[in-house]
Amino acid sequence: MPNLWIVKTVVKIDRIKDYKAALNEAGIKYISYQTTWDECTAVDIFSETRAESKTIKKILEQFNVKYSIHTSHKKL
Repeated sequence: MPNLWIVKTVVKIDRIKDYKAALNEAGIKYISYQTTWDECTAVDIFSETRAESKTIKKILEQFNVKYSIHTSHKKL
C-alpha cells in the first residue's frame, strides 16, 4: 500500500496568499485552517510521490516555512 506524506506547516499571515498561490500553481494538494494564533495560518500539504515531495520542498525553502513531516498508509 503506498504511503501518503503529510507536511504540516505554519505560515506567517502576510505570506499566506503567495504561499497558497505557489502550491496551487504546482498542483499540490493542501488544506489550510485558521488558528487562534493571529500571526500565522496552519497548512497541511499532502504528497503521494517523490516528485511532489521535491516540489513541496522547493516551495518550503522559497517561503522559509517551518514544517514537520508525518507519514501514513494511504487508505481512503
